[in-house]
Amino acid sequence: MNPAQRRLENASSIQSQDLEHSPDARTPPAVTAADIERAQRRYERIAEAAYRRAERRGFAPGGEVDDWLSAEREHDAADTSAED
Repeated sequence: MNPAQRRLENASSIQSQDLEHSPDARTPPAVTAADIERAQRRYERIAEAAYRRAERRGFAPGGEVDDWLSAEREHDAADTSAED
């Protein structure tokens, strides 16, 4: 191992150790029942919108991901505008 590789390896292990004991390495917030319910409603709305998109294109294969991503973008945009 050359000196540059050794320094990089040592720096990586030190950074990893530092992160483990860092005040920023906190436990993530607990997920509440309300969070789960909100996520489930979001999923259901997006699934319904994606289904409608697929239906409009005659359920032709190959567009499922685009249907989902478009429905997700529309849902999130509407959700963001509702917060404003």
